[in-house]
Amino acid sequence: EDIKAKAWQGRAANRREHITARLEKFSRREDIVNWETFFAPKNAPEGRQETTKGANDLMRIFSKRGDFEGVMGVLGEMEQRNVTADEFSYTVALNACSVTMPARLEKARELFDQMHRKLEPLQVVSPYNAMMKVLMRAGLFHEVLELVEQAKLKRLQPDVITYTTKLTALCNLKDLRGAVRTMQEMRSDGQFPDAVSYKAVLFACAKVGDGYKALDVLDEMLEYHIPIDVDAYNSALKACCVSGLIEKALGLFAHLSENRNHGDGSLSPTRETMTIVMQYYASQGDIESTEAMFNLMIDQHQIAADARAYMVLLEAMATASATLPLEERREINKLALTHLESALQALKGRLSGLEKERLLTKTVAVYAQSMDVPATF
Repeated sequence: EDIKAKAWQGRAANRREHITARLEKFSRREDIVNWETFFAPKNAPEGRQETTKGANDLMRIFSKRGDFEGVMGVLGEMEQRNVTADEFSYTVALNACSVTMPARLEKARELFDQMHRKLEPLQVVSPYNAMMKVLMRAGLFHEVLELVEQAKLKRLQPDVITYTTKLTALCNLKDLRGAVRTMQEMRSDGQFPDAVSYKAVLFACAKVGDGYKALDVLDEMLEYHIPIDVDAYNSALKACCVSGLIEKALGLFAHLSENRNHGDGSLSPTRETMTIVMQYYASQGDIESTEAMFNLMIDQHQIAADARAYMVLLEAMATASATLPLEERREINKLALTHLESALQALKGRLSGLEKERLLTKTVAVYAQSMDVPATF
């Protein structure tokens, strides 16, 4: 069983380059590929042997094309032709269920149960990873955690993908402690957290607003030489902003800006970076700092503002207006209307109906603070 598991895991790595190239070529081609053309191509009149591996490769072609029905068709053809489906067959089929919109949850459950009936005991954890992906797409985060425990009970060794999916589920549940414990569990199991694992924990830090933990995670990534991209910095920056550690957040922002100006440019503030800082200032009702960051984004960083950035500007005005004298509130009304007009002009033709509605609603919220009923209406 151990030899079989290792052989299965090394299958992709050991596949000959020309076979991989052939699969990629088939995936990109527009012509018809089916069981007959795949196993009996024109250049091989005698045909190829119908094997599980060959059928799995055909399923991968349909999967790469985003053809769910094609994947299911091959799986059905395998049963009719007495070609045994293995763990990889079901992994490809379950992955196909996860990439359709919306995720085909019931079909995935059916395939998962069928796999257990036919292939027990399983040798690898990959089908579980694929099923977890389906559950993630369906938002069933608690079921993802249960599935990890089921895999362990069946003596399947979780891999980095298993743990990273579990981390992401915990982060969506805002369970930062559980995410940290999972990172420790990974190491004790001999798995090394990668950049995706760390970013999942940073995402949880941002969700719960634990800036100190986010900074610790960044330090650990540096210590273990884990690549840190701008998304990781953005999550850490957001965690600091939510927890009120604005000086730490501005330190991260300064690091990104310095890298943009003097480094290799691989790490530079993005629109998301600027908007996160703007949101902090907006929550404090600090119109001046929110506008300064907005202008910095456009003028110095050459990043075009989107609807969300304009909404944050208007949010700063609504928050500030609630605490100001009546006359000052009416001055802010004029400023809000100016920004609304700028947004509608700058984003003309690119705003969705919902974005327009939100911009108008934010402006109405600013006006409402002035208690000027006719102007508000």
